[in-house]
Amino acid sequence: MKRHFYENVLPKSGVYCAAAINNNGIKSRFAETLDELMEIVDGLKEWKANVYVPPHTFKGFGRVAKDAVACRSMYIDLDVEAGNDNKYPTQNDAIEALCTFVDENEFPAPVFVN
Repeated sequence: MKRHFYENVLPKSGVYCAAAINNNGIKSRFAETLDELMEIVDGLKEWKANVYVPPHTFKGFGRVAKDAVACRSMYIDLDVEAGNDNKYPTQNDAIEALCTFVDENEFPAPVFVN
């Protein structure tokens, strides 16, 4: 099941990354195949950490934005604040604007995280 998830969420090309985060810091590990990535994730769990797999792949063995080469998701952060011209006045206004944007650009239906 874990392999099926990674196959559907992660890009097909590039270097994969898994990062373990705990009180001792962040430990990043890199893999060139999904099989390697799954082994790394299992190993990092033993570090008693939260394990994060970025939805991006990278052109090398570093996890910095400028080296990201592929992503199978698009993220949009909509800020809501009444009285601020740079933000939506209400959450409903933000959702309406997002739905219009999605429809006009023929994107698939979004998943909302609030």
